[in-house]
Amino acid sequence: MMQRELETNKLENDLGRLLSPVMPSSDFINDLNEKLREKASIVVEYPDYVLTLIIISGGLFIGVLIIWGLARVFSLISGRNSQS
Repeated sequence: MMQRELETNKLENDLGRLLSPVMPSSDFINDLNEKLREKASIVVEYPDYVLTLIIISGGLFIGVLIIWGLARVFSLISGRNSQS
């Protein structure tokens, strides 16, 4: 236990030599005081899945339309070739 106290004192002395204290401005202290005394407003944000759902649904719909359109085109092309 004594060793730990000596190490702590040595660390504090080393830091005291390396660091110089800075006096904060009175504006900073007043602002901090007000912020600490105010009741913090808590806002819970829920993820917005609507936009994601619309984008995925739109992509699937367009994909199905493209596949359906290509199938129609290929069936028309192959139908014309088989008649010739």
